[in-house]
Amino acid sequence: MPNKSFRFPPWALYALVVAVAAIALVLFASDGSFEAKDVAAGLFALFGTFAGALLAFRLEENREKAREVRAQKTALNRALLVLGFHHNEIRTFRNLIAPHRTDIELAFNLPASQPPEQIDMRQKFDELDFLLDSSAPQVLFDLIIEQERFDQALQAVRQRNEFYVREVQPVFAAQGLNNRRVSMAELKSKLGEYLFGGALQGAETIREHIEGSNESIPVAVEKLRKVAKELFPDEKFLMFEKVLLPHEIAEEAAKAKAATETSGFGATPARVEE
Repeated sequence: MPNKSFRFPPWALYALVVAVAAIALVLFASDGSFEAKDVAAGLFALFGTFAGALLAFRLEENREKAREVRAQKTALNRALLVLGFHHNEIRTFRNLIAPHRTDIELAFNLPASQPPEQIDMRQKFDELDFLLDSSAPQVLFDLIIEQERFDQALQAVRQRNEFYVREVQPVFAAQGLNNRRVSMAELKSKLGEYLFGGALQGAETIREHIEGSNESIPVAVEKLRKVAKELFPDEKFLMFEKVLLPHEIAEEAAKAKAATETSGFGATPARVEE
């Protein structure tokens, strides 16, 4: 928790002025400079003004606090929304690469489709700095890492597609490799080490970043929701219902089948719902 320096309340200076003025009136009254009723009227006016100023300050302080709380709740929900959007994008790309089981297939069979623009769907960390005062300040750093990981995943897709379109496809056309089955040996021979290795490395990088983000984003969502509920227990925060994509349904079915085959005699098969 960061150290907080003591701040002198703004109303305290006014209270000090009122106290000094009250003492002065009493002193003047004691030596006969003012009549008692004049002193009483002066004191009443001073304390009345002070009470009004203090009330106005308290009301403004409460309104400011309410605005701050609303801003924090909005920032938390927006951060969750951004994470949900990012996960949807990652799962969409994962669905595209799923049919290509090996990196060779992914490198040379994945269509070169560019990721969409993000429509300002990025984390606004300056709006989330209050998390540093929470019970888990690490969650803010986790969000920064998650944003960078997502950016790297999109960049990997863009770089692979650009390399494939500008470097690999022209050689495919020139060497007559399009629309026919090609062995790995022939592919490597006609492309050369640079193009073959570059395309393969691009595929490996895409798979690594996509799989990494697909696993880490749900964890980040759960951590952030936990902190949000600790800060505002009565507030409702965004939750995302995961709808399985086609390749995820197949993966869940395969996991269930494997679990059934290895669970022993008499085991009840797992039920997979779409």
